[in-house]
Amino acid sequence: MNFNFLNISIWTWLIAISGIALVIFTFINEKVNNDEKLKEKDELINELKNIITGGDSYFFFQPQIVSGSNRILLLYKFSGKYSIYDSSIQIHEYDLIQLNNLKYNYQKVNTLTVNHSTLNPLIEMNYLLEVQIPNHSSPNSQFGKKYFMTIASRNGLIEEDIIIRKEGNNQPTIAYKVISHLPKFSESYPNYDHSTIKARNRHIDPAFPVHELDHTRGDSSWTAKFEFFTGSDLKINESEER
Repeated sequence: MNFNFLNISIWTWLIAISGIALVIFTFINEKVNNDEKLKEKDELINELKNIITGGDSYFFFQPQIVSGSNRILLLYKFSGKYSIYDSSIQIHEYDLIQLNNLKYNYQKVNTLTVNHSTLNPLIEMNYLLEVQIPNHSSPNSQFGKKYFMTIASRNGLIEEDIIIRKEGNNQPTIAYKVISHLPKFSESYPNYDHSTIKARNRHIDPAFPVHELDHTRGDSSWTAKFEFFTGSDLKINESEER
């Protein structure tokens, strides 16, 4: 009897342990499946939000000299895979003028507003503005255009500075930088009071007069750490020379 009792007890323990192991395995498996479903659900929600808001897509304007002409086009440049909605572009235009003391400075001459309901990568086939550069200039002549743009869209705010310069008979030179402000969304509305600043794009032609780049401090300056940059590697001490 004792031998049978011991055998029965061992088998009972084995069955009990197996049952517990099965319960634990089932619990872990269900938890993994639930975690995967939650992850898939979160990814789906995030994808839907990106489709609705535009995600991390943005656009800006890239000046390009038209070969064999005296024209510069401000081309649309699109970055990202999601369409951008409800964009309002404010364009502030400045001309370089000569002051009474023979020095030069920029004076605001125009303000424009352009609105787009929807933008996608196909917009790169278009341009916003055309800038005419003087054909013939004296050796001492100065030509300059400056544009400050704000692009407010459903998914954030873009600030862009563009400067076009021509000194004497030299070729035109260009500098531009693009800064984005990514808002924290509250009830689907962007809140720019707590936005994240990202330095997106910067280009400075090697012959550009860097002393005109007077914004050289902070996250949105010419010397910020840009995601993409081409042309001159601007240094602070260069831009501070006067």
